[in-house]
Amino acid sequence: MNNYQEHQVLISFWNTHKTQAKHFNWLQGRTYSEAFVICLGAGPWKFERRKKIQGEALVKLNKRDISCLSDSQVQKMFPLKWQVKFLSAAIKNLPIGTSFNSWCANLVKNPNSARYQLLTLTKASNNAKVISLFCRDALKIPSFPIDRHVKRKLIELNLPTDEDAMITLCQSCKLNPRDVAVLFVREASDMDNPNWRVE
Repeated sequence: MNNYQEHQVLISFWNTHKTQAKHFNWLQGRTYSEAFVICLGAGPWKFERRKKIQGEALVKLNKRDISCLSDSQVQKMFPLKWQVKFLSAAIKNLPIGTSFNSWCANLVKNPNSARYQLLTLTKASNNAKVISLFCRDALKIPSFPIDRHVKRKLIELNLPTDEDAMITLCQSCKLNPRDVAVLFVREASDMDNPNWRVE
């Protein structure tokens, strides 16, 4: 499919389903550190298991900035190696004397490069869904998390299954990638994340 066809397909899909593009507010009121461990906890599990992992991580964090965690605390935060790896890298690669919360607050001032900076900080691959989830719902910067459900829908529509390509396509169609990403999630599956919102 060429660029023109992709544009037409995406715009048509958007116009047909755009009422579904209601953003998730599951992280509202959370600090960036809390939101980050919650998103890392959104691993390859069903709802109840995910909620348990995320809840345990929040208890272990205990309202601290992730930069305050010791290496041994980091190692006990999550059950999967890649979760520990992302968290550990984020902490180790923060500039000396900088908290994760303040680093993120500064990061969002340059939204177009923010996702790449976070991927560099965490040493995550380009299509790391949990990092993109944090970008979409906590940092609120251009991102397009692609899980297996969204990927299936993109393939069905002959659209790119690469996050960078989808962000570029959305922007070239004058659509907010975050809005389109939310629409795809809602259209592709009935799965949702546990609500960790605080008032």
